[in-house]
Amino acid sequence: GTYVNTPTLAQPALIVIDPNPSVRLDGTTEMIRVPDNDIFSFTDGNTDLPFSLEAWVMVDTLNTKQPIVGKTDENGSVTQSEWLCNIREDGSIDSAIYTMDHGDNHQWFTAGGVFLPNVIYHVISTYGGAINTGRFYINGVEVPVTYVNVGSFTRMFNTGSNVLLGARFILAVSSRAWFDGVLDEVAIYDYELTPTQAFA
Repeated sequence: GTYVNTPTLAQPALIVIDPNPSVRLDGTTEMIRVPDNDIFSFTDGNTDLPFSLEAWVMVDTLNTKQPIVGKTDENGSVTQSEWLCNIREDGSIDSAIYTMDHGDNHQWFTAGGVFLPNVIYHVISTYGGAINTGRFYINGVEVPVTYVNVGSFTRMFNTGSNVLLGARFILAVSSRAWFDGVLDEVAIYDYELTPTQAFA
């Protein structure tokens, strides 16, 4: 990927046994952009396919949404967005799955009251490829989720949007957000991680 607006590199790893450094984002303009590729679009053209997101995170503040990673349009178009995972202002976490050709029709799932500032968390979000199959694992433990369906979600579509780490541009400027803190070992899998894999 490409570092945008000079994030602070070579930060101490959030995983004790990991020799690779992490990256600190400033919560205002810094992010990491990974160019669009079909491997990040989890659809076969007819139905959704399972996938998982993983990251180690430490947020400095919860004053605004804290986007971890998403495949969203940098011009703010919901119709060009596919998926997104972010931490909310109240310390909850959510993931959204978007239907491209129906505007703001999407499904999302959330787990409440999980995060505090300046604490390291291991986050896994999985999607089974169908409505109400999302799961969260925080520090290796599955947490209860609430499902919300907005409009008439059908399936994801393969768009031309990039994968963004640490930024979201959904809808109006007021809904845009930047990650303020440290990201480490962000990973995207083309399958649904199991509870055993999440605990490992």
